[in-house]
Order: sequence, then C-alpha cells, then structure tokens
Amino acid sequence: MGDAHPATDLKRGGNPAAMEMAKKYIQNPMGCIQCHDPHATKPRVVRDALIQAIVDRKEGTYPYNRDKSKEITLVKVEFQRDGKPFRAIGILSRSDSNLLCAQCHVEYNCNPGFDPKTGAPITMDDRRANFMPWVNVFGCSKALCRNRL
Repeated sequence: MGDAHPATDLKRGGNPAAMEMAKKYIQNPMGCIQCHDPHATKPRVVRDALIQAIVDRKEGTYPYNRDKSKEITLVKVEFQRDGKPFRAIGILSRSDSNLLCAQCHVEYNCNPGFDPKTGAPITMDDRRANFMPWVNVFGCSKALCRNRL
C-alpha cells in the first residue's frame, strides 16, 4: 500500500521482515481502523488505488452517477515526510458501504503479472500492480489495458 519511502523499511513489493513482524504482532488484520479514522471515527478510505481512482483520476465516488458523486465526496489527506507526500487517506463526507467495502471487495490488479503489449514481467514494485479500474465488470479488461502508468 503506497509508494516506497526511504525513511521506512516497508516497501510495495515483498518484504520478508515486514511479513514476519505482521505475523508476530497482528492479531486481527481487519478491524475498525480499516474503515474508520481512529481519532474521529469518520469513515475513511485507506487503499491507495481507490483514492487514486476517485480523486487523482477524478472519476468520483460513483463513476456512473455524477449526482451521487457530488452528494458523497472524498477528501484526500496527504501525510508528508521531509516535505514530500508519502501516504494518503481519504475522508468520506458520510458513511457509504459501497465505498468502504470496495476497498477490499473489488477486482484489483494487485498481483505481479506481465505487460500485455510487450510481454515484459510486471513485479510488485511496479505501480501497475496496485490499480483499481473503478468500472463495472464489462469495462474491467479495457481499463486494465489502458493503465499504462
């Protein structure tokens, strides 16, 4: 989740030390903190790919319903280290199960694979391994092929 930052050992790709730490200390990986800000309990989005689809690519909270996108909004909050953004969360204007559940229950392109045009391998260090199409199932293949970050 998120781009690598030199100030931390956590990386986008496989990190054996982080995986061992998680296995040792994390008792319940899914909890309230995934969907609710721990300070104000406001509904939030923590998955980079969903925040990028809604805010950065300007597809809105409901890409097929612009009116609903105006009604339910997401504000991107970026955290910085050394004056540069390294992590973001999205705070929702109100709770919305479609958006909260979409963080996990979605067809992400979240695995290493290959570039369909060149056949070259795509590893977990590549940004394309964390892309949310944010389209219905019939547009998924087209959106994934269009994703040339």
